[in-house]
Amino acid sequence: MSEPRPNPPSLPASGPATCPPIAVPGQGLPDPGDPVHEVPSGTDGEQALAQLRDLIKRFVVMPSEEALNAVTLWVAATPLQTAWQHAPRLAIVGPAKRCGKSRLLDVVTETVHAPLITVNASPAAIFRSITEKNPPTLLVDEADTLFGTLKAAERNEDLRGLLNAGHQSLCYFAYLAGYRLVHDAAGDPLFAEFMREYMDSEATPTLKPVPGIDLPDYKRTLIERFANPGVKDTIVRLCFGSSDRIPKWLLPVIRANLASGGPVRLSAATVASWARYAEGVDEAGQPIDVQDQLADTLVPLARSQHENPTAFIENTEVFGDLASQPRFVEAYLWALDSLHRDGARATLETLLRKETT
Repeated sequence: MSEPRPNPPSLPASGPATCPPIAVPGQGLPDPGDPVHEVPSGTDGEQALAQLRDLIKRFVVMPSEEALNAVTLWVAATPLQTAWQHAPRLAIVGPAKRCGKSRLLDVVTETVHAPLITVNASPAAIFRSITEKNPPTLLVDEADTLFGTLKAAERNEDLRGLLNAGHQSLCYFAYLAGYRLVHDAAGDPLFAEFMREYMDSEATPTLKPVPGIDLPDYKRTLIERFANPGVKDTIVRLCFGSSDRIPKWLLPVIRANLASGGPVRLSAATVASWARYAEGVDEAGQPIDVQDQLADTLVPLARSQHENPTAFIENTEVFGDLASQPRFVEAYLWALDSLHRDGARATLETLLRKETT
């Protein structure tokens, strides 16, 4: 005997249609007194969809009418994400290069609600981006490393490392110096030069060859994307969860260069900038809300480093044995002292002049 099926919900007898309360990731269910979403009446949705469809068709030759309809409906649905429990995903794929994928992505970027272009985003970064009441439309470029096959993801792991370590080399210095948006910091020639020098001199020599990838061009593209004001990414987001990111993307570069005799000045300085950020006060004396799963452990350690300069890196859960590596410790201590004494900007200037001892 089958289980009785519940009756489907019914619309109210009169008044505008409404959407049921939903749980937004990171926020939970809304309060009972919050206003519900009302479905607007009297709008010419058919005409709006037709205009959007014609616009997309004007710039992109789609493989079928069904594909054109799917893209049109997906774009039209992007302003309604908060009204749904599940949002659809649009995959732009093609059989060959120069088949129109980039052109379609350009058109979609100009027509969706609040576009947020991201390269090789982690699932955690995606989760954090949808916690706002007005979430952006995520446009994931090079999505094979996130949603593709395991083989494809493994092949591009080093490129993800370059991307993420580039983020970390920028974010703490930038926040301490007063920047709050990634494109503003990456548009500063000093910070862009530091990222480029880190990638060229310390990160790239540790990478395995990636077939079909022009690494100099890839690095140039990364910095251009970081500096793109259309992305509107925040420094705070890049600083989030550093105890997960740093061991995954930056510390392997340090260990590889220590083993090979390669330079570690810039990566050690990046670790020092994290330690300075984790003290919870910026250079203007304003509080920093350190968002990290290990904040309860790391923030007290960071605040004690005026008395014990290696306290932060002595945390073996994060750093392993790096506190016993003299070359790393020397570079780290110089950078930490410079950050305390001279500030983030002056520290970067000295690092790039290669005047550290």
